[in-house]
Amino acid sequence: MSLLPQPPWDDRIKWKLDVLKFVLTFCIGALITAFVIGKHEESENKKRVKWQSTYGLKLKTFKDFEKNSFIYLKWSSDAFADVFWCRSAEEDDRMRKWEDEGYDNFKYSLESLQHWFVQDSSDAELKATIDRLLEQQDRFFKKYCSLKDSVKTLSKTDTTYCLGDQPKQKWTSFESSEYIQNRVLLDSLRMEVIRLSEIKLKEE
Repeated sequence: MSLLPQPPWDDRIKWKLDVLKFVLTFCIGALITAFVIGKHEESENKKRVKWQSTYGLKLKTFKDFEKNSFIYLKWSSDAFADVFWCRSAEEDDRMRKWEDEGYDNFKYSLESLQHWFVQDSSDAELKATIDRLLEQQDRFFKKYCSLKDSVKTLSKTDTTYCLGDQPKQKWTSFESSEYIQNRVLLDSLRMEVIRLSEIKLKEE
């Protein structure tokens, strides 16, 4: 038997209740902390997954534009040359590919790039460059359509127009001036859009 005097019964109960209160408070606090931390981690994970998904889409959009705009310019040379050789899209694969597949892929990938990369006023420079590229591309394509109509008319009124070296000479003359000027401007705008988009990707 303990020689120490026993505390009154009420004090012993009070002490046990205090211990129980401390344990319960500690457990509840730990559970709340774990819940809050868990929710925070869940929220951070969702943000991370969303960021990775968004970044992946932006990267794919960027790569698609880079590829499609290069192909569009590459195919344009063949399409313009074939116009001068009095060919039509119905009988010429290169013209048809450029007019349909090349044109559509270029426009779609550029519009997708604008959707993902132009978010607010801080992207004003990129937006302005994309707008200029769209305008230049539109002029470039309209010039092509105008040439097609002109060559078609000339070939009907001048039966010798499509014979011999005449188409080649006309194409060489055109290529060294108007076509080259338009293509160089289009390509420089294309490269500027790529440069500005690449900067935004690195900022992500």
